[in-house]
Amino acid sequence: MKIGVIIIFNNNEKEINVTEVFRALSNTKHISFCFVNNCSTDNTLNVLQELKEESDNVTVIDIKKLKSTAAAVKAGARFMFSNFDIKNIGYAVSSEITPNSLTDFIENVNLQQKQIVEQNKVALKKAEIKPTLFQSIFAIDLYLKDEVNL
Repeated sequence: MKIGVIIIFNNNEKEINVTEVFRALSNTKHISFCFVNNCSTDNTLNVLQELKEESDNVTVIDIKKLKSTAAAVKAGARFMFSNFDIKNIGYAVSSEITPNSLTDFIENVNLQQKQIVEQNKVALKKAEIKPTLFQSIFAIDLYLKDEVNL
């Protein structure tokens, strides 16, 4: 079971420890990451590109004009749906991940990916109407256990 994770970034260059994030990414299995740079004015895009170059499971999308979180998530989801065979896509916003814990977040998603998908399936079954593809995208922090303070 492969899942997709979209993480939205905006001016987060200083919060990304490239060495630690790369280590966490290299330990993930069956997860494709889409890092969306939402019009950063600092060096965030270059940092994300560096992670992409070193990781097989990372793609980067650069949004030139600042968009809402929902629009940025939708851009990442469109890319993932059209380029990968992934049925479960979740998202997170880097500003909602506690400072310097992007590595912990990635590690927790890796450890709990099966539980995250199962909890999302239960939530989708409870929905009264069948959600569209974009409505089935879920906020990962809702399903993570309390090991990371989001």
